[in-house]
Amino acid sequence: MVSPKSPKLNVREAKFVKAKAQGLSNTKAAMIATGTTSVDSAKTLGHRLSTNVNVQEAIQAEMAKQGITLEAIIKPVKEALAAEKVHIVGNGDQAMADVVPDHSVRLKAVSIASQFMGIGKNTEGGNTNFNFINLSKNDADNFGI
Repeated sequence: MVSPKSPKLNVREAKFVKAKAQGLSNTKAAMIATGTTSVDSAKTLGHRLSTNVNVQEAIQAEMAKQGITLEAIIKPVKEALAAEKVHIVGNGDQAMADVVPDHSVRLKAVSIASQFMGIGKNTEGGNTNFNFINLSKNDADNFGI
């Protein structure tokens, strides 16, 4: 259930961690951990449990035990940023294979990487496009644009 290096948890916390390790939401994990059928109660308890330092450490330990690490999450995104595909040019004996960037995969990876980095989160008002334009103006010299 929880790795030996995990912090001490009470029974409810341990059940919550086990349910979270199975991919359940905080609310559903809290419902399982407590046996409650009240979604409102479970939502509140799930939030409280998920912010508990010992529970967070136990969830991290369980994820690491299952091989879910930050490196494992980021590596496929890094690889996708350089994705390529084979494009066949011509027909029959004249056909040639050309390796070209796979822009659809790369753009999806950019979106995911941007979320990881917090790009697009706007805490100062305005919208993402406005912030991007300002970022671009500030970094124009660095990027030669």
